[in-house]
Amino acid sequence: RRSLRLEVTEFKRSVNEMKKELDKAQGLQMQLNEFKQSKLITHEKFESACEELNNALLREQQAQMLLNEQAQQLQELNYRLELHSSEEADKNQTLGEAVKSLS
Repeated sequence: RRSLRLEVTEFKRSVNEMKKELDKAQGLQMQLNEFKQSKLITHEKFESACEELNNALLREQQAQMLLNEQAQQLQELNYRLELHSSEEADKNQTLGEAVKSLS
């Protein structure tokens, strides 16, 4: 159970990091929108912003895939943890019944 909880904690940390990447991508999108509206930018700046935005979009897509994968793994870990917990409860109940019958 301890290792499962550690894995869950690690997945949550990864999810937070990916959310930060998503926030960065959204910030770049906002910057691009501001650049388009100002009309005072050079073509080079616009191309640079587009390239950065495309890179951010790729990172966001990768982050989304990892989030989906980790969500699935988290569901599986929660299921396994629940299974172990119910097995432990069953064992405790059986032991309790055995103690009662022995006494």
